[in-house]
Amino acid sequence: MKYTREMKRYLRAVFWMLPVGYPDKRQILYNLESDIELYLEEHTEADWQDVLEEFGTAVDVAGSVLGEPMNTDIVSIMQRRDQLHNLILGIIVGGIVVMLVLAGYQRCWIRYKRNTVNPAVYIYDGTEVSSEVFDEKIEKD
Repeated sequence: MKYTREMKRYLRAVFWMLPVGYPDKRQILYNLESDIELYLEEHTEADWQDVLEEFGTAVDVAGSVLGEPMNTDIVSIMQRRDQLHNLILGIIVGGIVVMLVLAGYQRCWIRYKRNTVNPAVYIYDGTEVSSEVFDEKIEKD
């Protein structure tokens, strides 16, 4: 079947433009898909633009199903809703990535701290001295 990718996008757009809980939403989409397939079988040389001219855009189809032309305000609200969903999904994924990075950093830091040795403190005659000074004083004594 040619134009399957375009058809899936088209049907998905119609699906999202119909209100949530709209009766027989899946049946409407199934009938629309069958009608498009039938049209493509009858018109073998038709391209996707011909299909859009025959059936209309996703906005037109959703408007005809609802019984009224789709207002551009409704379309923009639906597009903003999709953008909001993508934003929320991006924030969630970003938060998970940040948590994983912090967990990995913490694990590396704990491993680093466990494998480091604190420097030795040298005390000579009641004062703290560096290791070089301590070695010199020990050699003199």
